[in-house]
Amino acid sequence: MSGTGSGGATPAWVTARTFALGIAAGWLFSVTGMPLPWLTGPIAVIATLAIGGVPVHIPDWSRPAIFIMLGLIIGSRVDSRMVADLARWPVSLGLLVLYVPVAIATMFAYFRIVARADPNTALVSSSPGSLAYVLAYAADSGADVRKVVVTQSVRLGILVLLLPLAITQTAPTPATAAAVPFDSLDQVWLFAVAAAGGALAAWKISIPAAPMLGALVISAVLHATGLNTAMPPDVAVNIAQVALGCQIGSRMLGTNRRELARVSLVGLGAVLVGLTLTALFALTVDLLLGIEFAQGMLAFAPGAIEAMALMAISMDLDPAYVGAHHIARVMLMPLMIPLTARFLIPRPGKRAASGPE
Repeated sequence: MSGTGSGGATPAWVTARTFALGIAAGWLFSVTGMPLPWLTGPIAVIATLAIGGVPVHIPDWSRPAIFIMLGLIIGSRVDSRMVADLARWPVSLGLLVLYVPVAIATMFAYFRIVARADPNTALVSSSPGSLAYVLAYAADSGADVRKVVVTQSVRLGILVLLLPLAITQTAPTPATAAAVPFDSLDQVWLFAVAAAGGALAAWKISIPAAPMLGALVISAVLHATGLNTAMPPDVAVNIAQVALGCQIGSRMLGTNRRELARVSLVGLGAVLVGLTLTALFALTVDLLLGIEFAQGMLAFAPGAIEAMALMAISMDLDPAYVGAHHIARVMLMPLMIPLTARFLIPRPGKRAASGPE
């Protein structure tokens, strides 16, 4: 959760300082050769400061703006090669439908056995992404919402920091992109149209990341048809990553350190279990469809859509394929969590019926 803390600092000052520290962290990670530096750097540094009690804050209103920029960036990477791969998506998405309940059941068992969480808390902690829906479901189910927030935040932070290291060796070497002449007019109208599409989607579609979906579709259509060939400048891509990294890191503000240490150990184990399962599905997609293992890992990984899509872009993989799978998973969660709950959590009526009369 982001916050401002104490010490008399105004929210505007705290926000500016948080963002400046995020930029510095991104630069430091970039010069040291860390993967995805402008995202992982801010996460590591801002999370460390937040855990240490230093006030950090990224305003909630910035999230739709980040989503729109990410949608524009992802859509601008769509080309004829990626469009040709659309024929392979239905089978891959079908495997995703299988992956989601398997992942929930596997992680549910992990949290019940290792973390000794109660059934409801274990269930919502097991969700592969879609934090907004998970928190809403947790509040209604009687789960420990605070523990779920900490667990999911720690898992996301560990995943984003570890996943690039885990798959860098399997990903292709990013190709040097051909220089695209900068046309400020093209840049402005591309962003304006994509932003309008993102805002409309957010208004019309009640799903998380709707602003990104709207901007992504419009940007992809414009680029696929050649109506606009402008690419977002690198500085815009880096700023979006820094803002996202600061948001993820600032969730750690106010966390009890002793509890965080325990949850981090459990979270690390959960990430390793989740990545093992993800690797099995990514290998299946690779063998069946010829889709690169690294790309499958990002598509099936139980992380945030924005972080996974940025990784795909940095590794010269297909961000549209990765984004489509994460959007599909977000849409599946309202169906899959209640459905798996029926099988994983005994209902009071059943327990009563099995007892003595």
